[in-house]
Amino acid sequence: MKKRNGMISLLKFLFALVIMLYHITIRFVRVCDGNYVIRIGYLAVEFYFIVSGYYFGLEIIKAWNKRSNIYLDNLKLIWKKIKKFLPYSIFTFICCAMISYFCFDMRISRVFGYIYDMLFLGATGFGVDSGPLWYISTMLVTMFILYPFVRKYKNNYVYYAAPLIALFGTGYLFRTYHHLDVHTGFWNGVFTPGLLRSFAEINIGIIIAALKEATQKYLNKLDTKVKYLNILLTGVEVVLYLAIFAALLFYPQREALDFTILLLIIAAIFITLSERSYTIKLFSNNVIYYLEELSLPIFANHIIFVNFFNYYLKTHTMPYLVVILINIGLTLVVSMIELWIINYIKKRKLEKA
Repeated sequence: MKKRNGMISLLKFLFALVIMLYHITIRFVRVCDGNYVIRIGYLAVEFYFIVSGYYFGLEIIKAWNKRSNIYLDNLKLIWKKIKKFLPYSIFTFICCAMISYFCFDMRISRVFGYIYDMLFLGATGFGVDSGPLWYISTMLVTMFILYPFVRKYKNNYVYYAAPLIALFGTGYLFRTYHHLDVHTGFWNGVFTPGLLRSFAEINIGIIIAALKEATQKYLNKLDTKVKYLNILLTGVEVVLYLAIFAALLFYPQREALDFTILLLIIAAIFITLSERSYTIKLFSNNVIYYLEELSLPIFANHIIFVNFFNYYLKTHTMPYLVVILINIGLTLVVSMIELWIINYIKKRKLEKA
């Protein structure tokens, strides 16, 4: 069984909750006359992009000396990821399409646009941008494009091209939009800037993977020379994440802190993935691993109830806090049921095989 990083597992769940709260509060704050809104919760996606890039980079680093067909390996890797995400995508987008058609009288021709989103093609410009799974679309497209270059050019890509892509990509977003809240719903006439966001941050993850591999020996030596290094790193890591979550949940303005918080996220993730802090052992248990599994259906499913309540509240009134709690409760219950069904089907297939 592959070794898992318990802290990363917990963070996947926590950042999924932040994204859910962001979409709920930003949508219903005016409708229900609420006063609490998470204004920069979209920055939680940065965590997923960077961590995805890190594990993507590790997979390629392990394959650098393989003599197998690069392009066939690329297809296998992408198909493996698609199979993981597709069950959640199908359920989410069927529900969203039905709500759009029956509740919002969306034209059937536009409803069919959800098929592109369901198949993760939103990053190419197709689809109707129906939910948060735009992240998966841009991630898959980015990885599919990058894989042969990273695999073939190895260190030249990691230490030269990747930093340039990360710098110029985030620099373009800074100059053009002044924030990181860009996704496949944006279009600049040539490409969706959400794809550029994905390119820049997945490359950051690749750099972290390469740096970890390159500095492993030095970190091992440092462990023996510097007393209490692990305690120090744990303290810094915890403070960084507390600052990040405090900003995401309570900072009252958009844009001003986006790129500063991105730097904090990069630093915190680097410490976590260095596997030198005590948080990994603390959170490496089956409960946390289950929450990690639950993060994907939460990430996918919450938009269903956000869309439904967007329709329901046109003709009904409900207290703001009640709307938030119902959305969270329904998302958690449906996500747990969906996860159980998918795991049950997988288990039955393994038993038959």
